[in-house]
Parts: sequence; structure tokens; C-alpha cells
Amino acid sequence: MPYNAGMITVHHLNNSRSQRVLWLLEELGVDYEVKRYQRDAKTMLAPPALLAVHPLGKSPVIVDDTVTIITDAKPTEPCVPERARADEELLGVLAGITHWQRSGDVLTLRGPKNLKFRASTH
Repeated sequence: MPYNAGMITVHHLNNSRSQRVLWLLEELGVDYEVKRYQRDAKTMLAPPALLAVHPLGKSPVIVDDTVTIITDAKPTEPCVPERARADEELLGVLAGITHWQRSGDVLTLRGPKNLKFRASTH
């Protein structure tokens, strides 16, 4: 089951990796909106408004109607076809999630197929 995204919002901090995400969305021809944030000119830190979206004030943060994605340093590297198919399957499972539960460092997502993730602090 393919994942059908709603309107995508990219939380974009100037002089950050989020520029890559904007380029990628443009190349793919995907509709999206941008929420722009300006770094403090002296400290180069993110503004408090971005801290409400990401607790460390990092960018990019990508949001659609039901999913929030906080990307890593290389969100636009090419992906082999086998990995792309696995990602499609995972997105299909994630689209069916109806409940979640956190117990310690384990996050359980419940739906037609349950998923468990363990948070790492390393």
C-alpha cells in the first residue's frame, strides 16, 4: 500500500541542511510549504519558535498531515531499489498506525502490523 502524503511543510532554518530537502522537493515536483526561521545574527542559534518544533532547534523538520520526520545529515543520498521497496513497505505500515505507546526507551506503534523501536542515547 503506497503512502499518500498530505500537504508537506518543511521547517527551514537559514544556512542549514534543509536547503537540500527544498531542492529535492522541487526536483520531484511535490507541493509543499515552507516555514522559515532565521538564525540569531550574533550567536547563529535557531530562534525559540523552531525549538517548539524540534527540541534542539535543528532543521530540517518535515511534516505532513500525520507524520513528522526529523532528518539526518544526508537525507538526499541515492537509495538502491531494494531499499526503496522496503521504505515503501515501511511507509505503508506507518500509514496504518492508530496508537502508540512508550515504555522506557521502547516506542511501540500499533496498527495492522505492530512496530517497536528502541531509542538510543549514543
